[in-house]
Amino acid sequence: MPENAPLLPLLLLVDDEASNLQLLRHILQDHYRLLYAKDGPRALALAQQELPQLVLLDVMMPEMTGYQVCRLLKRDPVTHDIPVIFVTALSDAADEVVGFEAGAVDYITKPVSPPIVRARVRTHLALARARERQRTSEGIVERLGLHVAQTDKDIEHARDHAAGLHVIRTSQYAHILGLALGMDQQALDDLLGVAYLLALTHHEKWDGSGSPHGLRAEAIPLGQRIVAIAHGFDTLTSARPGRQAWSVEQAVAYLQQQRGLHFEPRLVDLFIEQMPALLEIKQRWAEHT
Repeated sequence: MPENAPLLPLLLLVDDEASNLQLLRHILQDHYRLLYAKDGPRALALAQQELPQLVLLDVMMPEMTGYQVCRLLKRDPVTHDIPVIFVTALSDAADEVVGFEAGAVDYITKPVSPPIVRARVRTHLALARARERQRTSEGIVERLGLHVAQTDKDIEHARDHAAGLHVIRTSQYAHILGLALGMDQQALDDLLGVAYLLALTHHEKWDGSGSPHGLRAEAIPLGQRIVAIAHGFDTLTSARPGRQAWSVEQAVAYLQQQRGLHFEPRLVDLFIEQMPALLEIKQRWAEHT
């Protein structure tokens, strides 16, 4: 790795079976730095010492279950914010409830699918970055030329404005979609600010029926294609004077209906795959809060 290259995200993989760790290593090693633990106490120690950005955690382990490990991670202020994804052979809905109550953000069922593992990891790392941007009042709001709030009072004031919240949600949806697409972080940051502004006045459609230029398919800049889906989803699911908000299910059905017409098909599919992360953003920046 070049001397000035950014460090890859650090993941902690926890499983008492060496073969499972080896499989996860094979799936993730090209894009992440990896730590390994075969039991709960070692996992807790590594999490404290190394502060991984995400934990993939087996449930059924000797000495200490994954549920217990997760609860202890969430009780500790040092490790509380680290996302935990359970990787388990348990597939019953009741088991998932226990896991989510313990503090996990997601479940992956064994035997694992490599594309699903990669997609879930990307999604929750992106969501963690979105949380960090929210805490520091930086990132997307600043890139889109909005007034950057310097105090908690300023942030709360901005939250009272539906238009500002729409910009925040749309840009964060677009950011997650771009990262899931595999875009470079810096390129994504540079692209989306301009793309959002263009999307407000340009209504190009994937099938070429849009305006003002009738651009078709990949002739439409990628940033605009990404923002169009994010903007459309948030517009549909947000109430406006004289118009009720659509349900998420209705909005997803519309995106699927417009797949290949208004929106790029692969981006629609990828956007829907990120729905757990998108809904958390939607709830965090809801207009009634």
